[in-house]
Amino acid sequence: MLLGLQNATFEFGARTIFENATWHIQPNERIGLIGYNGTGKSTLLKVLTGQYSLSAGTVEKGRETTIGFFASGFIEF
Repeated sequence: MLLGLQNATFEFGARTIFENATWHIQPNERIGLIGYNGTGKSTLLKVLTGQYSLSAGTVEKGRETTIGFFASGFIEF
């Protein structure tokens, strides 16, 4: 296993983004995050990278797994 969630819940204020989620990414698997704006894609990545903490459950990471994340944003001129 490279990375996963075990019985994970994340709440942002009064809003539950995901609840009791369990999944794992195995070596050589490819995944994509697809969804409308505001549905929690970036939030999930921030949970996986440790920028946000889960309300319940755990993030599981393989011993030799490293995570890279390029956040999208706006450039100010």
